Amino acid sequence: ESGKRLWEQPLVANTAVVIATDVLRRSIGACPSVDGSVVVCPTLSGHVVGFDLLTRMLKWAVAYKTRENTSASQVSAFGAVDLGNYSAFDARAVDLAPVIGNGVAVFAPQDGEGVYGIDTQSGMVRWHQLANRANNVRYVGGVFEDCVAIVCQNSVVGLDLYTGQAKWPTLQFKGNTQVVGRGVRRGEYLYLPLSDQSI
Repeated sequence: ESGKRLWEQPLVANTAVVIATDVLRRSIGACPSVDGSVVVCPTLSGHVVGFDLLTRMLKWAVAYKTRENTSASQVSAFGAVDLGNYSAFDARAVDLAPVIGNGVAVFAPQDGEGVYGIDTQSGMVRWHQLANRANNVRYVGGVFEDCVAIVCQNSVVGLDLYTGQAKWPTLQFKGNTQVVGRGVRRGEYLYLPLSDQSI
């Protein structure tokens, strides 16, 4: 009612790179997702953590392998200098928010490789898939009962929510067609905007 802050909880200590010199962390918001009393929080620091709202304590933390940042900047007496080859179209996942279904958080870290299925209560990594296609994963399209749809640059992959195994053959877009934005789910259907001006 008053808007007064009641409490706060630090999630991760990043001592390697400060946010002022980390282009990725400055440019992308890390959106949490909620499953009951557990908040699943990405950090863009090589960890995803689970926070318990009832006890107001960290419940678990999962570390994942990070990719080398292709967009760094260095602050000097002459200001900021870009290092590396940064492109706004650099191939990465574009949505950091975990998608949760039946107690499994499906997470495609923008600073990591592939897609993870994480138990929201224990923090156990149930599966890790598509690491060899890390540059192709765009976002988690949604959970459809026991199947999770992973939207890639030029295809859609269906994985079992609990095991991460393929549920159906990869749906490949025709020719050089690519996904160009966020899809919209309606019931059991996922509508994707494509580069050939089709859905």
